[in-house]
Amino acid sequence: MLCVDGMIMQQYRLRRWGVVISCLYLIGCTAVKQTTPTDIPLAAQFYVIDIDRGIREHTPPSAPVLYIPPVATIAQFRSKNLVFRVAENQYERQPHLFFDTPQVMLRDQINRWFVKSGLFSAIT
Repeated sequence: MLCVDGMIMQQYRLRRWGVVISCLYLIGCTAVKQTTPTDIPLAAQFYVIDIDRGIREHTPPSAPVLYIPPVATIAQFRSKNLVFRVAENQYERQPHLFFDTPQVMLRDQINRWFVKSGLFSAIT
């Protein structure tokens, strides 16, 4: 009878440890958090719009003057933050920044491009 009682106790201990290990496993599985790219904080980086035409061409003396109207952007893109369009009417800011507003950078790059083209005596 002692042998049978010992086996019953051993089975009871194994079941008890099995229940404890199963509970710990389930707790561990629920504690794992899935990270998404939006959960990870990004360090801010700075960007600049830079278009290089290369060597400046020779400007003929009778070249015309070019007037470039001001560059305009929609309200969502008027800040130094990089903004991405994620849906039809939804925009999301990123932690990355431009050195200056897109309007100013585009205006400067367009002016520089036409100056280097050599086609115009002045750009206004």
